[in-house]
Amino acid sequence: MKIWIPIKKWRSPFQNVDILIKNEDIPKKNEDPHSKICPWAGLPRDGRTLLSTPRKTDVSKMHPGKYWHNGFAKGLAKILKFSNSVSNDVEVTFSIDGLPISKSPARGIWPILCSAYKKVFVVGVYYGEGKPPDPNVYLKEFVEEAVSVCEKGIDVSNRHFNVSMKKFIADCPAKSFGLGTVGHNHHHGCPKCTVEGITLNKRTTFLKLDAPLRTDTDFMRQTDLDYHLGETPLIHIPEFGCVTNVCLDYLHVVCFGVMKKMIQLWKEGPLTVRVGENCIREINEKLSNLFGYLPREFNRKAESIKNISQLKATEFRLLLLYTGVFAFSCLPTEFYDHYMQLHVGVLILCSRRYSQSDMFLKYADSLLRGFVENFMFVYGQEYISHNVHVLIHLKNDCKNFGCLDDFSAFPFENFMQELKKLLRKPGKVLQQLARRYSEREYQWSTKVEVAAPVGVQPSYNGVLPRQCINPQFLNIVFPDFRLDLTEANNCCGLRGTRDVMVVENFATCAKQKDLVAIGRVFQNVSDLYVKPVPSTLLGCLKVSGLGNYCVWPAKEIDTKYVRFPLGPGVFAVLPLLHHE
Repeated sequence: MKIWIPIKKWRSPFQNVDILIKNEDIPKKNEDPHSKICPWAGLPRDGRTLLSTPRKTDVSKMHPGKYWHNGFAKGLAKILKFSNSVSNDVEVTFSIDGLPISKSPARGIWPILCSAYKKVFVVGVYYGEGKPPDPNVYLKEFVEEAVSVCEKGIDVSNRHFNVSMKKFIADCPAKSFGLGTVGHNHHHGCPKCTVEGITLNKRTTFLKLDAPLRTDTDFMRQTDLDYHLGETPLIHIPEFGCVTNVCLDYLHVVCFGVMKKMIQLWKEGPLTVRVGENCIREINEKLSNLFGYLPREFNRKAESIKNISQLKATEFRLLLLYTGVFAFSCLPTEFYDHYMQLHVGVLILCSRRYSQSDMFLKYADSLLRGFVENFMFVYGQEYISHNVHVLIHLKNDCKNFGCLDDFSAFPFENFMQELKKLLRKPGKVLQQLARRYSEREYQWSTKVEVAAPVGVQPSYNGVLPRQCINPQFLNIVFPDFRLDLTEANNCCGLRGTRDVMVVENFATCAKQKDLVAIGRVFQNVSDLYVKPVPSTLLGCLKVSGLGNYCVWPAKEIDTKYVRFPLGPGVFAVLPLLHHE
C-alpha cells in the first residue's frame, strides 16, 4: 500500500511538497529516521535552500531608524533580463511613500520603488518611527547608483541599455520631502507654478489660475526662496528635471483629493452646499443596483457612500468615471453639471485614444479650468485647495507622459500592499522584507504577459456557427483585459468601428484556426449624455436592439465596455479605461 504524506517544514511562497513513499519506509516510533535510505534523502532539510534565501541581510543604521538597500542596478538588471523589449532605451519611474505597519508604536516603512516595463522592484527600504530624517541621507545610495547607471548604461544578457529616469511619482507629502520643498498646504506649495495662496476660513486656498510656471532652471537656482527648504540629491540625476519630470499623480490629486472632497461637501459641508438625506439615500440605492454589473477589473466596488473615510482610491475612481454618471443624477442640477465637467475632462485624459490628440487635450484643459473656476462659485473660495488647483496643470503632464494611468501611483500602491503581506511578525522587519522579497522577486519579475488573445477554460456547449469549430472557451485573455460569458464581462468594442458587441461564445475559426468571438451587435446607438459634450465622441453610448449572430476575429476586439441597464433592452456602455 502506498500513501501520500505532505512534508512541510517551513512556510514558503510555494505549496507543500508531496512525496510518494511506501508504508514500510516511514520511520517507526523510537527508530532512527536515518537508519534507512529515505526517498527524500536528496532534498535539503529546509525549503529556504531551494528558494536561495540570503542567510545575511546588510541593514545599516539611519537615525532614528534603519535602512536596507537592495540596489537599483541589481533590480533593474533582473527586470531587463526577462523583458522582450526591442528598444535599448529604458525609461525608469521611481516613487517614495510611507506605509504604516503598526499602530503602537507608530512605526512604518518608507520604500524606494522603481518601475520599468510595468514591473515594480525595490531599491531600498527605511524602517522607523515617522519618515526618514533627511532626504539627502535617505536617497543617497539610490541617487549614486542612478547617476552611474544613467551615465554609463547597463549591460544585461549581452545587450547594452541606455537608462533614463523619466518620472518621479509620489503623493504630496512624500514629493515635498524628496524635493526638499514646502508642503502642499503652504502658500507657495504648488509644484508647477508660482501661485501664492491665501488663507480663508483657516484654509489655504489658491485662486489665481494664470501664475507663471516653474522651470527646471528656476528650481536648480532656487529662485523662489519661499518654495525651497534645502537642496535635494535628485538634481544630480542626469537629464532629470525636478519640475518637468515630477508628475501630478491622479490617484491622490483627483481620486483621493477632488472626488472625495466633493462627496464630503455633499454629505457634511455647509448648509449652502449640503444635499438632503433623501438624495444621499437615492445615490446609495442606485450604486447598490449597479453593483452586480461591474466587471472583474474592479477589485473594490463602491456600493454606497455611507462611510467616505473607508473608501479606497479605486472606489473614488469608479464613482468618478463610471457609476457617478448615473448615481449622481439626483443631485441638484448645478452640482451634477459641475461633476460632469470633471468626469469628461478626466475621462479624456485617462483615454489612450484621446489623451494624445491636441484637440481633445485642449478641450479637457478648458473643462478642468472651468471646473476649478466654477468650484469657488458652487462650493466657496475657501475650498480651492492644492488638489483642486493643480487640475489646471494635468494637461501638460499628459502631453509629456501619456494618459493619466501612465504616470499614476496605482501600480506602486498595489506593490506596497504586496510588500506588507511579506511581514509576519513585528521583529526584524527589514530582515524579513529582504528575505521574503528575495524569494518572491523571481516570481514577480517573470510574471507572464499576454501579447495576443488567449483562450482559457475549454467548453463544448456554446453557440457554434458553421464556420467555427472546437475548441470553445469560457474566457479569453487580452493584454489589457479579460472577457468571459457573464453579463458583467461580455461587452466589447471592435477596432475601427462604433459597434458594441455582446459575446455569447468563444471558439476557433475552421479556416484560419484563430480565436473568434461569437455574439450579437447592438443596432441602435445614441448619446448617453449631451452636456458638456455629446458622449458618442468619447465612446460613452446608449445602445439597444441586438442583431443577429455574427463572428469576429478575437484580435479585432480592442475595447472592453462597462454595461449598465437603463430599461428593458436598453443599456449604457462606457469604455473601460483602467487596465491593471
